[in-house]
Amino acid sequence: MVVLDPKGEAISERVGFSEQVAAANCYHRVLMPWDETSMPNFVNALQQPSLCPVECHIDSIRFSIESLSQVCLALVSSTVQSLSVKFIDCNFNQARHHYVHKAIRKNQSIVSLSLQEGSMSSGACIFVAKALLENRTVTKLSLRIDDFRTDAAETLSKILSKNHTLEELLLNCINVDLR
Repeated sequence: MVVLDPKGEAISERVGFSEQVAAANCYHRVLMPWDETSMPNFVNALQQPSLCPVECHIDSIRFSIESLSQVCLALVSSTVQSLSVKFIDCNFNQARHHYVHKAIRKNQSIVSLSLQEGSMSSGACIFVAKALLENRTVTKLSLRIDDFRTDAAETLSKILSKNHTLEELLLNCINVDLR
């Protein structure tokens, strides 16, 4: 659906919604997967504790690399407590995954983390989960991994042995090959 703004220009419904949520200072009360159309309002909300959502859903492919880097930079000091990141329908991209990894590594408020990957982004979840070698606030980790292999199992074992804050691991694997 396309909505016309007061100047008569066409804007997407999501852009208009994002602007309305920002104008009403309501980002902390809205739960939905955020994307490129919510920029820069979403980043501004993440940077203000009174506006920051408690739960945040991000589909990484729906952000440009530049916007995702801004979101992740804002996540570092945000008060988000539950973060869900999808790496579906995107190729493994070192820069894209590095930004999310760094945000999780440095964030001090996230207690629940959910990571999901598809076959094109195989390895993304484990790469990002390595941030838990340093993060000491995440207590619950949920991983949906397309191809779970020996190296991923070894990395998870290392994370669990070094991170004593992590209390719960939910692992959902499509293909498992531990040979």
